Amino acid sequence: MDGATEKLSRTAATGKKRRALGWLALSFLLCSCGGGSGGDPSSQSSPPPVQVTVSNNPSPGFTYLANYQANFTPSPSTYTPYIMVVDNSGNLKFFQQIVNGLAGFDFKIQPNGAISFYTATSSATSFYFIDGFITTLDSNYQVTGTFRVPGADTDAHDSVMLPNGNVIMLSYQDTVMDLTPFGGNPAAIVTDIHIVEINSSGTVIFEWKGLDHFQVNEAASDINLQAAPPNKIDYAHANSIAMTNDGNLLLSCRHLDAVVKINSQTGDIIWRLGGKKSDFIFPDDPLGGPSHQHCARMLANGNLLMFDNGNLHNPPVSRAVEYQLNETSSPKTATLFWQFMNDPPIFSAATGSAQRLANGNTFIGWGVISNPAATEVAPDGTKVLEMALPAGMFSYRAFKFDR
Repeated sequence: MDGATEKLSRTAATGKKRRALGWLALSFLLCSCGGGSGGDPSSQSSPPPVQVTVSNNPSPGFTYLANYQANFTPSPSTYTPYIMVVDNSGNLKFFQQIVNGLAGFDFKIQPNGAISFYTATSSATSFYFIDGFITTLDSNYQVTGTFRVPGADTDAHDSVMLPNGNVIMLSYQDTVMDLTPFGGNPAAIVTDIHIVEINSSGTVIFEWKGLDHFQVNEAASDINLQAAPPNKIDYAHANSIAMTNDGNLLLSCRHLDAVVKINSQTGDIIWRLGGKKSDFIFPDDPLGGPSHQHCARMLANGNLLMFDNGNLHNPPVSRAVEYQLNETSSPKTATLFWQFMNDPPIFSAATGSAQRLANGNTFIGWGVISNPAATEVAPDGTKVLEMALPAGMFSYRAFKFDR
């Protein structure tokens, strides 16, 4: 481990608190990926099988998955968590057993070329939050570093490692607020978003907090603002962070039903797409925009791609959706450019991902769905690859890379 990483780990280890984690009314738990022994299939017990159910000339490459199981406990006894890299036939290229964590989360290749995954070191069944750390691997799957948010819990959902050595991470922070104007408790516990960027020496160079920009009553209709302590009110719930093409930040806020573009220098909000204060209208989207979305990413053409969980659609339905943005019109417009809905429709209440591949195909991770767990579709919607996990096993995200 390099000196900067050691410094960061020491800083973050001081005064750390434990948080709780939970999943909606479904009682699916969002959990994360852990450091463990790695290697080849002959050296340790086997991860869950990945079944290929559709193979129709898929793009070359390897799928990155990480299994977790519904209703796990802090010391899982009914399953073993792994991170896995599989080929288009479902054969293992690499896997690593998670021996010090609860499950696999956010397993991917970063913009700086590092392979990364998240390890949960604490969890409970009462809320959305976990605490843990991010591990990086080189191209030979050897550990090169670990990263935490300095002095706070490190969130599992997403992180960005930039070519200049900077790392952008998410955290959650609780604050006591008077929510009586919204029919709530005078000492309500509100959980807020915290974005932190550190440089290669571990120094915090950018911080951003949601409550400096959002109002709690911007939360979607299914978020209970009347909850009394010790229950917490997760009014915004960040679940993805990415860079835009012009060097700003793109934040997905599940509980606001909004994707937010943030000035990476000043922290000012440039625009909001979706939710109660949307700067955009959706003139041709029959679903009226995203609901409880995940994994928002700006494409090279300037369009916006995301996994729309669709919790508040009527009826609930999930899709991968791409919008063409006009940021100069008044009002701004998000035109439905492309979408994929499974036939028959799928509703995945939590987690999930959407990734545009180099050949124009889209790779979809279905979140809290076992079959399919991941689907690759051509631009015309034809399925060219589909994979399934054993019943009751899920992958937070699913990505495809060329190595």
